[in-house]
Amino acid sequence: MFKFLVIVFNFVLSLFPQFQEVVKGSSEKVIDERGGYVLYQEEKVVYLRHKAGTWSVEIPKADSYHTTLKNGNYLYLFNLDGIWVLREYDSSGKLVTAKTLCLNPLAVEEVVYAEGLYLFGSISNYSEELFQEKRGKRSGEDAIVLAFNENYELKDFQVFGGSLNESFLKAEATDEYFYVVGRKDPEGGGDFGNGGTVQDSIFVAKLDRKLKLVDYYILASNSEILDFTFHKDYFYLALKSSLYKFGGDLKVYGKVNFENNYFAAKMAAYNKYLVFGNGKIKIIDILDLTTRVLDSEYITSDTKVKIFPETILLERPEENLKYDFVSLENFIVLAEYNPQIETPKTVFSIFGKAKFISEESEPFFDPQIHGVYEKTFNFKIQSDLNFTVKRKVEVPFRANVSNNGIYPSGYRLQFTGYAKLDGQNILNNQIVTKEGLHQLVLFDLSGKKTEINFYISKKQIAFTENSIFEWDFKATIKEPIFLELKLSGFEEREIQGIVIDGDTKRNLLYNPATGILSIPLDPVADVGIKQYYLEKLLYLENGKLLSLPLNKVLTANIIGLSPNFSLKQISASEYEISLEDANQVLRYLEVIATSAKEEHREIYPLGTGNINLSGLSSEDYRLEVNLLYDTGTKEKEKLTLFTGKLKGGNEKICELNILDKGQSLEKFKLSFSNQVLKLTSQDKPLYEKNNSKIYKYLIFGILGGGVSFSLVTCFQKFRRRRKKRSA
Repeated sequence: MFKFLVIVFNFVLSLFPQFQEVVKGSSEKVIDERGGYVLYQEEKVVYLRHKAGTWSVEIPKADSYHTTLKNGNYLYLFNLDGIWVLREYDSSGKLVTAKTLCLNPLAVEEVVYAEGLYLFGSISNYSEELFQEKRGKRSGEDAIVLAFNENYELKDFQVFGGSLNESFLKAEATDEYFYVVGRKDPEGGGDFGNGGTVQDSIFVAKLDRKLKLVDYYILASNSEILDFTFHKDYFYLALKSSLYKFGGDLKVYGKVNFENNYFAAKMAAYNKYLVFGNGKIKIIDILDLTTRVLDSEYITSDTKVKIFPETILLERPEENLKYDFVSLENFIVLAEYNPQIETPKTVFSIFGKAKFISEESEPFFDPQIHGVYEKTFNFKIQSDLNFTVKRKVEVPFRANVSNNGIYPSGYRLQFTGYAKLDGQNILNNQIVTKEGLHQLVLFDLSGKKTEINFYISKKQIAFTENSIFEWDFKATIKEPIFLELKLSGFEEREIQGIVIDGDTKRNLLYNPATGILSIPLDPVADVGIKQYYLEKLLYLENGKLLSLPLNKVLTANIIGLSPNFSLKQISASEYEISLEDANQVLRYLEVIATSAKEEHREIYPLGTGNINLSGLSSEDYRLEVNLLYDTGTKEKEKLTLFTGKLKGGNEKICELNILDKGQSLEKFKLSFSNQVLKLTSQDKPLYEKNNSKIYKYLIFGILGGGVSFSLVTCFQKFRRRRKKRSA
């Protein structure tokens, strides 16, 4: 069993996704943008247009106005000499409704359409009798909400206050309630009591659909209100000094304090709350309120940030910009090209999902050619901003031949790169049948050359070599694997699982003291490359199930079992060798002759033929006969069959005859020449010519390989690189 420590994750650094600022120059002075409608000003004239049309209509210009949508129509409310008037336009620019809403002077701060039109604000001048009746004993400025039906007829209103000043400033609607933010003076009594510690204290109130006060909560702050929004069952109130997270019960579920140099805020569609300041963007995760601050290239102290429902406008001294801040959390492009693993390539802007337009590559992407490509992904977002995301992708080096290897006739070459075989251009999957020495030259995108010299022999048994040179760890076929990840920052968090290849694995062992997370993986049934896509880590924090994106591919080299053999002695010089090679890892026969002065080493195909070793002098040599095998690592390991003594002066060593073969070599015979003076196998004597003795061991099994696999292997680097190339 293998156990690996293959990768180290840092929780703090990996917790946040990447972000990208997107800008576009804007000559148009936008006043509002929502539902496809754009309200803009040219000179001193205000116009309304729709992105889907070519029309524009002039609408009344006012210092005080509000806009909202009603069933796809655009509602424009403006104050005309103290009277609130409504204009309703459809998507063709037609004026559908023009109506006076209220004659009594009001300070309207918020407009909401929710099965009717609702106005929130304050009243201090009770000029109309209808409103005078509701004032009662209140004095000063009072908070007010007015409800209109679909025909914009006043159906109800409520006044809230006490002896001092109260007002509604922001409002959000749910199916059953309205949640409003306002200000009040301490000791004012009335509907919101005497609470508050400073003048203009902020409060949050809950009203039912009949405009009755259900509950309220008073903050010990009178800071500037930047934003109030409802998102996924919670309300977020951004002040210049802090962010509050409220539940529907007005309970505070979290608070983040920050410096006063932030001056705008917006909830993003990708579940992050963004607070904009002088050269900074504070990114707050709405689940756990974890915070990160990034630098902004475009937002400075002299930038005026105008946030609309579908766009953000930056008014700067030098130019106006349309602005967005996109999240690339779900835009995953693997650094190494891997068509078997599909990753999400979704980009979210502040206002929603970006539209994918096209993909380009420089140079033109060819998965058959090794090298690094720069890919450009083109997107468009709602506010008519086009932007690109760039990623580098490498097509790795591949070749299923090695230097000086011997391969069977009809061998199919598999590689990446521009290729020449013996000087002729070839394509991938070229079949080679001609016997003898060949040279494969591979060029990558940059023109870097790799030369591989190999042989083709009709005698060689059939096999296919692994084409991959790089992997993260290796494991043995059909044996359990334990993957270990070293985590930091999880001491107070409860690991729940890890998603690998789309499957959530929960049978994990985590040691907080060491930070080691052990993940059992199923044994792999086949030899070859196995890739694991680590998508995300699941954990509990404060009772909430959260996830840490990993987006890491680990490449495992599943190696075969070492072969073994049994030996049968036919005569003093003849031997039958029976083999067990379950995973077809056998490659060559190797003969080594060593004297005090020199060494001769040669490899031969595993086919019938004479085994000759030229260049031997007349002296005696130590003889070694091995089977070479490759478990899948491109490194040849040896299984020693014989050792002995060889008399030089003659090149013939022995003769190899294949007796039986299937998917691999199963049985063969070696007949040694009379130049062989002595033979042993696994230190057991078989034959010695000088003493005219023959040792017969009719059948004995010798387990091969001599390869010791450690049960626990720890890698200190993320990747183990194996490169056998000649430049």
